[in-house]
Amino acid sequence: MVKAMALAAGVAAVVAAVIGLSLARSPAGAQAQGGLAAPANVRAADGVNPGQVTILWDAVDGAAFYRIGWVALDDIDAVRADGRSWLDAFDFKDVENKGQTTQRLQGLLPDTRYAFVASSVERRFGSARNWSEWTYLTTAAADATSCPTGTGTVPSAPDGGTPTPTPAPGATPTVTPTPAAGGAANGDYDADDDGLIEIASLAQLDVIRHDLDGDGVSAHADHAAAFPNAMAEMGCLEGCSGYELTADLDFDTNGNGRSDAGDAYWYDGDGWLPIGDPEPEFRYNAVFDGGGHTISNLFIRWADADHIGLFRATGEDGDIRNVRLAGVRVSGKDWVGGLVGNNGGSISGSSVAGRVSGATGIGGLVGYNGGSISGSSAAVAVSGSGNSVGGLAGGSLGTIADSSASGVVTGESSHVGGLVGNGNYRGCGENGGISGSYATGSVTGESSYVGGLIGASCDTISGSYATGAVTGKGNNVGGLAGQSNGAISGSYATGVVTGWQYVGGLVGGNSSNITASYATGSVIGNSYVGGLVGRRISGNVTNSYWDTQTSGLSRSAGGGGKTTRELQSPTGATGIYANWNAEWWDFGTSRQYPALKYRGLDVAAQRQ
Repeated sequence: MVKAMALAAGVAAVVAAVIGLSLARSPAGAQAQGGLAAPANVRAADGVNPGQVTILWDAVDGAAFYRIGWVALDDIDAVRADGRSWLDAFDFKDVENKGQTTQRLQGLLPDTRYAFVASSVERRFGSARNWSEWTYLTTAAADATSCPTGTGTVPSAPDGGTPTPTPAPGATPTVTPTPAAGGAANGDYDADDDGLIEIASLAQLDVIRHDLDGDGVSAHADHAAAFPNAMAEMGCLEGCSGYELTADLDFDTNGNGRSDAGDAYWYDGDGWLPIGDPEPEFRYNAVFDGGGHTISNLFIRWADADHIGLFRATGEDGDIRNVRLAGVRVSGKDWVGGLVGNNGGSISGSSVAGRVSGATGIGGLVGYNGGSISGSSAAVAVSGSGNSVGGLAGGSLGTIADSSASGVVTGESSHVGGLVGNGNYRGCGENGGISGSYATGSVTGESSYVGGLIGASCDTISGSYATGAVTGKGNNVGGLAGQSNGAISGSYATGVVTGWQYVGGLVGGNSSNITASYATGSVIGNSYVGGLVGRRISGNVTNSYWDTQTSGLSRSAGGGGKTTRELQSPTGATGIYANWNAEWWDFGTSRQYPALKYRGLDVAAQRQ
């Protein structure tokens, strides 16, 4: 498989971390660090068309991937003149070892002097410790068929012996790309003067990886090509702070209704390269406003890579809003989400529909939430072979409000939830909370800590509900939460609950206070089975109830058992609901259970 890894301007340290360099060394300077041998006999030759180059090398025993790197020597002068490292101009591709010893590169500039280098790695995006000597090639001119090649050792630079490619003499070629759709084609990349650069094509979406702080400044040629003719005096009037969609985008670029080799971002079956990097200083740290537009048919298949989504990782200044993803098919290893693999910022007003799968930390919207999520939803079939699997977020240390999940959730291990799989990611006392949120999809876990809303939580849960059937084959299984160590208030669950031990209609195992909540689902288990709570370790249960008729149980580790009529007959905050907050609840008619209107929850939808 081949993955195009175009790197953002100013991310020398990311390149260094990924390819195993320190900033004081070129790849050729890293050959004495152990690991796999460096590819030998690396050479370059022009391809059939201008801008195509074929790289050849000798096979290396044990290599799972080969890493092919290249840099235009004129670009080195350009970035150094700007006071930056030459690594800012360096690009590379990881090539899966299937027995081949050649790789074709495309899209290089014609009639330009390049330096190429190769290494071998044990896994995709692993450390590349041993690098070949540089090989040089001047690419064919647009009207030529061949140019001379040459190899040589990278000479030492005068700044203390740092080995670097040395530019050959000659003028820097002028890049004259065809203007892309969008404001920049008209000389203004922020036509509405809101401080956000307008995106109207997949090519423009792709290059925001070269401008992670969203200020519109990037020395990368791909960024310039996607936003051509942008005039300095006509950009963001008070400085750019991110990007915004101005049109719907579709990754099914050949329009045949499926993801395949005919699509522009297929990349030999790997699909889209997520934006950003998990390293804190190289996450996406800017606004990305979808403007209510839809991005369709996002396809990613990285079975051995972590932090996967449209965005790989966002920082604390990342602000993703109003983004709609439809028809996603995203898979990875750990911390995988349709929108963001690892969220450290804020996500609001966004939605994902489709399928997301992986191992640990798998969620319909995000894999791991360390920031905040509000007003967002996921209608995603989510599956994980490891733990921490959730309809909206696999794991969460942050806050989630006014959000929902409606897809089927399946986890082959522990901590599986309709909304969030694991809210105990770093232990109790450090987590955020959940409020005004709900989950409606069925939830199945092959082990313990399985819940209709959340698998296990230290968070407070307020004004929230779950309606899906919950099945767990181990301990701590509940209609709302499998295990709760945080307070629960003004919440309910209605799904059928099946587990082994510590099984409850609302909570399987509880260690905190529960107030003004109820459960109605049938509850089935082997031991410590309760209509409301399966096992109560600590905490008080007040003004909370379960339906003894629909649950099939007359016992619970807390709360009061009531008949269906007793739960439905009050039509206001009276009787058994006298201490319930009338601003949170709609009590309906004498034939209806209470429904939540907290934070604008849809009462009619709850009673369908």
